[in-house]
Amino acid sequence: MELLFFKPQSTLLQNHIEYFYLLNKGDRSKNVRYYTFPQVNSIVSINRNPRFIFEKGKLSVFRNRRISVLSTLICSYNSPIEINIPGYINEITISFKPLGLNAFLSKDLNTYTANQFAYFNPYNDFNEKMTAITAIKCPEEKILRLEEYLLEKYVGFNHPFLQEVIEDMLNADQHYSIRDIATKYNISRKTLYKHFEIHIGKNPTEMRKMIRFRQAIREHFGLDPKHSFNELSNKMDFFDSSHLNKEFRAITGCTPRVFFNQIYSMNAGAINWLFI
Repeated sequence: MELLFFKPQSTLLQNHIEYFYLLNKGDRSKNVRYYTFPQVNSIVSINRNPRFIFEKGKLSVFRNRRISVLSTLICSYNSPIEINIPGYINEITISFKPLGLNAFLSKDLNTYTANQFAYFNPYNDFNEKMTAITAIKCPEEKILRLEEYLLEKYVGFNHPFLQEVIEDMLNADQHYSIRDIATKYNISRKTLYKHFEIHIGKNPTEMRKMIRFRQAIREHFGLDPKHSFNELSNKMDFFDSSHLNKEFRAITGCTPRVFFNQIYSMNAGAINWLFI
């Protein structure tokens, strides 16, 4: 299996997209299974010749030459998803920042998020262009053509308060409540939840949990390898290590010790997969 990461080269795209990755595997390659965990970002994955089988908590990807390309959008999931790839895969994944995808859409984001795994075809020429781009052999050329296409579709996005709310949540310490945020921006909790669902695809409580989870991962890999989980829980303002354990079990299905012992972290902690 080949996995390649890229940062956007366009300054404009850097404001909205955290990274791209290309995932490739041949028909006769070894079966790959892993768990992926809840994200802060919105994830668009574009697959060439795929056949998807969706089960509860599991996605299997097979090859179907009769389908040129299919794309999915995932904005919200609260527990691990098992990914099963027994053979061929040719995938481009785009990790959009929490509000990033809105800048490329003519309709509200929630128009495209009816299900956890939503098929994503936002433009009349999308499948045609993605079919051509996924056929490109050179990884750098593939990403270049993808960036050019995304820049053609850029429409911008402005919101009276969500960008500032997200910045607050990403950069604040953990001593805040959703009510605190609503009060700061002189809006009701109901209004805040409504706008999150429309433009982010997850509610503020879910977002706060995901931000804290992802920050804990970054903190763990930044601490001394011999650190205790009490140190991590204190640094992340959990009540104690039991509170940390409870939060991690809810999101990952395992304790922090098991999670960090088995996790395969890539791209400076942006991707964290647990191979089975």
